[in-house]
Amino acid sequence: MDQGTGRPGQDPKKAIRNATFATPLDYGSLMDRGLETRTPLFPMEGKPLPAELDFLRDPDLEASIVGSTALWEACRREGLMLPPRPKDLDIAWKLGTDEGRRLLEERGVQVTATPGNLDRGTLGANFEGFRVEFTTYRGGGSQVGERIREDAALRDMTIGALFWTLWNDEILDPLAGLEDWRQGVIKACGSPRERILEHPIRALRYLRKVTLLGFHLDTKTRKAIRSLGSEIALGIHPDALSQEVRSVLAEADSPGVFFQMCAEELILEKLLPEIAPLFHGIPAGRVRHHPEISQALHMILVLKSAVTIAKKRGLDPAQRHKLLMAALCHDLGKGVTPIPELPSHPAHEATGIPQIQSLFHRLPGIGSKHLQRLVQATTRRHLLIDKLATIRIGSLVKLWEKDLAPYRKDLPLFATLVRCDKEGRMRPQDLGLPIPPGHPPSVDWDAFEERMTSELLELDRILSSVSGEESARLHPDNPKALKQDLHERRCRALKKARFLKG
Repeated sequence: MDQGTGRPGQDPKKAIRNATFATPLDYGSLMDRGLETRTPLFPMEGKPLPAELDFLRDPDLEASIVGSTALWEACRREGLMLPPRPKDLDIAWKLGTDEGRRLLEERGVQVTATPGNLDRGTLGANFEGFRVEFTTYRGGGSQVGERIREDAALRDMTIGALFWTLWNDEILDPLAGLEDWRQGVIKACGSPRERILEHPIRALRYLRKVTLLGFHLDTKTRKAIRSLGSEIALGIHPDALSQEVRSVLAEADSPGVFFQMCAEELILEKLLPEIAPLFHGIPAGRVRHHPEISQALHMILVLKSAVTIAKKRGLDPAQRHKLLMAALCHDLGKGVTPIPELPSHPAHEATGIPQIQSLFHRLPGIGSKHLQRLVQATTRRHLLIDKLATIRIGSLVKLWEKDLAPYRKDLPLFATLVRCDKEGRMRPQDLGLPIPPGHPPSVDWDAFEERMTSELLELDRILSSVSGEESARLHPDNPKALKQDLHERRCRALKKARFLKG
């Protein structure tokens, strides 16, 4: 069996060797039989891999773990910073899909595969807590070493092109991906231009990975992205683009940096024209309101605040997505402000609504119709939520009827968005300016948000307690009169409750 998978003149086995560990592992492994140095294939906390896959150690299958799990194990063996724990397991082997399906089913493994997966030579199987995918080595080759080299050259990025060979428990690194991990660089495998033209979505995955890891982008890869903007835009399906945006919002500590990098490489305008203007140098507002000056910086800070809150509160993925989408969209109206109006953005909370509608229409996978309407409501009212007790009674009741009552379960989200918007601004003293009279040197943001949430819930309690039965009895055949009568009853209830200040 040919093991030659290293660079010319290098013994690939010396790239990364087996390691013996003094501390015994307390969870199972496919390789817990045989050599004492065997380590877990998939390092999940306390969950062994299914025994059904133990047959993958058969040398005739030439099966290797690839991608993030191989990288994780390589870093562990070398004592390097560990990547995020893998969620799934990818296996490369020499079997085709038909032969592989027969073998897996003979072993009692239930196989799943979409037509798209089959076209890529991939079979899937779900186990408790994770998914395993089996893919035929790509690129050909008559011996295992050639197959691994050619497969590596066709993968997305070098840090994902490590192979953990199951028949001998070695990790092979034909493209020096571990060194790229050590140096903190994201680099396309082989020709960046060819990799991107094969799958244009890779351009966004490179930038997303840079954002998630805090690495930098290899110069050749960056130049390829910059030169292929039109091809990238034409080659990415809306569903794939939606998923990349969702992934960034779900995983990144600072999603705004991803959008900024897309703008720097000239692809944001082609892919997300509703969002792009916010990252193209427009001011956030007059400096007395936005000392951070740049709208791009404001967006980065707002999204960072939203992520921090989501993590601190342990929001589930759906709740986090709601908050991050509200934060992403709240200032879209600033992108269509006429130049003579700058640096102000009059009525941007209203002009942003068509931009939100366009974004959700083009990328339906980014969120449901309900989420779109909720984001429109939070955008339309984000400048008023911290001023509820100062709004005229009639206007306040209309605000509640149109944009708050339909989203009673999400009222705290309105307050959280306003907090993020405020936290996403620098302070005057950050620019060396004196603190304006009446402005505190610092803000208790928890208390600020708590006050807004309390006011929202109290307003909702007062107005939702007004029954429409009497209005319906008085105007059974006149919906317009019924609606006006109910509105007036709510106004009287709000006035009686002394909700307003002054």
